[in-house]
Formats: sequence, C-alpha cells, structure tokens
Amino acid sequence: VALLFLTVGKEKNPDVWASWLKDAGKGEYTIYVHCKNPEETASPLFKGALIEPVKTKWGTISLVDAHVTLLKAACKDPRNRWFLLLSDSCLPVRSFSYVRQVLSSTKTSIFDMASKQVHNDQRANIKKFMEDVVTDTNLTETEHLIRKLVVDDPSGIQVHSQWCCLIREDADAISTATDLPLWYDAYRRMLPLDLVKRSFLLAPDELFIHTYLRQHAAQRGREYRAHSQMTTFAHCCLEVDSCQCSLGRASHPITLGSMHPVVVFQALK
Repeated sequence: VALLFLTVGKEKNPDVWASWLKDAGKGEYTIYVHCKNPEETASPLFKGALIEPVKTKWGTISLVDAHVTLLKAACKDPRNRWFLLLSDSCLPVRSFSYVRQVLSSTKTSIFDMASKQVHNDQRANIKKFMEDVVTDTNLTETEHLIRKLVVDDPSGIQVHSQWCCLIREDADAISTATDLPLWYDAYRRMLPLDLVKRSFLLAPDELFIHTYLRQHAAQRGREYRAHSQMTTFAHCCLEVDSCQCSLGRASHPITLGSMHPVVVFQALK
C-alpha cells in the first residue's frame, strides 16, 4: 500500500501515523510525501519520504499535479499495488491490517462519489460559464475537450472527494499519461479560481481523477468501473438543496472538532 501524503509544512500527528504503521508487516507499505514547504518537515517518518514538490495553490489544477507527482514517484516501485491519497490532517480510524484486508478484496479503485444531482449541477454550472465554447464551432484542442466533457457526454464530469484510492492499473494510466497538459489547460479554463473561491464551481481535484480515468477507458473502447465508498471522511456540502453554508463554504471540509459527534459517528460506521 502506497501512502501518498499532501502536506503544507510541519506535519500533524506524526506519532499517530508511526503507531498505526506498527500493525503493518515489513514491506507492506511505502510512504511518499509532497510538501509545499519541505524544509519545515520534521518527523523522520515524513522527512525520509519527501519527493520533489511542484508549486501548488489552493483551488487550482496544481493540486491535481501534486497528486500526479506522488503517483509517478510511487509507481516506480513495482511492489506498490494500491495508492491511497491522504493529507497530514487525516487520522487513521481503522487498523492497517483492516485497511489492507479491504483493499485486497477490492478489484477496482475506490472513490467517494457525489450524487448524480451534484454531477449534473457542476456540469450545468460549467456549461453556463463556458457559453462561448458551447456555441462556437471554431474550437481549439483544449476547447474541444471542454465541449466533450460538458456538452457531448452527459456523464462527462464526475464529482468525487479528492481523497481516493487507486489500483495499480489506474495509477499507471495517470502517471504515464502524455495528454495531461491538455487536460490541465482545459480545467484551468473551465474552473477559474475566482468562481471556485465563491463556491459556484468545485475545485479541480474534486472533478479530475475519475473523469480522466473514465475518458481514458472510453478511448480504449472500455467502460470504466470503480467502487463508490468513502475512504477518508471529509464533510463537504455538495448537495445544494440541503446546504446551509454561506458562499464562503469553499474553505471546506469542515473539521471534526466543529461537527456534531452524531454526524461523525454515522459517517464512520
């Protein structure tokens, strides 16, 4: 199991992770850390796993690029079969042996998928802000991809939690992809930061990985299949009808300390 950590600076709760990994056998896990400020990393567990970072900024495609950079590093080790994206704000609530058992019995990648209504809402919002691409006939390659995702394919945009777990096949597909620059350009155009900050659109890392893998499979004449299950608890308001947050909700996910215990318990059952 490759544990892929996205961190900003000094890691949180390193002793918890070190204790959790005591349950793991030798060679059962590897760790990779992408840190925005690597000089601030202090724990030996994290410091020894640092990779060369890319520049990142919240709410932009750069966070997807950081995830891809972690995948590229982890895919160099042929022993890695599962690739679990985490942050240093995450805390393990199940034992390592339990996690490994679940992963071993699952043959597809795992995503915490949003509802069909959320998929449709995001696609409609992007379509609204990309009216020139929707109606124009003289399109660039980037615009053709945008049109395909938001107009031609009713299921083109897939919404899911950033925190996902990929099987080797999917990790290889992304880490060796040659068309990522095109996709990055399309997402920069589709999801401008000012609209993400105002919560009109979700961030690229909530719309990219599953969408890319689905399109990648379709190009090879295959239907992409993945398992929908929460791997990391992150309470975000994606359901517009039930959301009671202000437009400033883009700072989600809500921290566990600010949530009602019943909500946390129900999510972790």
